[in-house]
Amino acid sequence: AIFPSAFSETGISKLHRLAPLFQGLVARYSFESHSDALDTVDDASGNGHTATLFGAPSFSDLAIEGTSLRVDASTTSAGMRADDDTLLVAPLSSFTIAFRFSAFSPPNDAQPLDLLSIANGAGIVIRQRLAGDGTISIDTTFADESDAANTVSFTSIPPSEAHNFAWVFDRDANTMTGYFDGVAVLHIDPSTLGDLGNDGGLVVGSATAPFAGLLDDVRLYKRALSPTDIAALAIVGG
Repeated sequence: AIFPSAFSETGISKLHRLAPLFQGLVARYSFESHSDALDTVDDASGNGHTATLFGAPSFSDLAIEGTSLRVDASTTSAGMRADDDTLLVAPLSSFTIAFRFSAFSPPNDAQPLDLLSIANGAGIVIRQRLAGDGTISIDTTFADESDAANTVSFTSIPPSEAHNFAWVFDRDANTMTGYFDGVAVLHIDPSTLGDLGNDGGLVVGSATAPFAGLLDDVRLYKRALSPTDIAALAIVGG
């Protein structure tokens, strides 16, 4: 990259720390660049994986607010799909999915809301729901070898607070780790997981129960980011 001014030693050091965050990055959606009709979102990684907004772009339930995708209601279809062939996560290959999320209170606690999924429900599905104490529970649902659904409570966050999330599947180390604000908080035995990738690709929201909140800086890597990388990503995310 070419920069218009000279960097200080501190700036150069920061660039070195951030350099790994560009390695293996196949798609990034910051929602700053999108079509006028609000039906597609550009891939900020430069790899050309334009995503399609679906469901509610013509309604008030889905909008671009600053650099975030905003969904207000869980009663309509709303979300984003990125599923071209070159973006798909191959079965049992390493990947990292990371994003920044600020949750609104769901309308009820009976219906979990779909936040994001790899392989459109056949692999890892991340959901939000209203907990009994008024916080927002972020859950991870995955398919085991028998294709039965298993749900693990990931963490709870107060409404309207922005936090950084990441899920890392390391095929070589045979580990699945969930991170909250750069800190590992969830470990899943990958031997219990079903197929982690198929023709579904990356889906944000859903056609039946989309999330309620602000989503930003969605990143998909075709590699397992290290704990140091995840910590740096949380700093970059704010």
